[in-house]
Amino acid sequence: MTNDQQEQSHDSYLSSGAISLSKWSRWQDWSRLGLGFWLVLTPFTLTGSRAFTLTDWIGGSFIIATALWTLIKPYSHRSVWLAIIVASGLIVLPSLLGYIASVPAAWSSYFTNLTLLLLCGWSLDKIRKVEERSA
Repeated sequence: MTNDQQEQSHDSYLSSGAISLSKWSRWQDWSRLGLGFWLVLTPFTLTGSRAFTLTDWIGGSFIIATALWTLIKPYSHRSVWLAIIVASGLIVLPSLLGYIASVPAAWSSYFTNLTLLLLCGWSLDKIRKVEERSA
């Protein structure tokens, strides 16, 4: 089955009302969007190094983009996996870039990105359940 056929199959299944996984409705994706904005705004609220500022701006921008992508295409595996990769990288970066000494910045990064990983896992589980029901 091609990607277009799979999308049409999912669209028809979702439009039938069988499950509530429609565009712009999953709270997990809205939460990811909010956490992405938190990452972008954190350098203004917490003091940290230049590396902290850049990684949170870039990482937060990617998280915002993937959350919007998933809100538009609620059954998109790629957007969720990309968010998992970015969040995993942002968990490791405080140690690698040396801003672990800035305790509030490091803890904010750890907490935010662990929460993102949990939300992404939850989203993947929802997507998997929809695919099982539509198969």
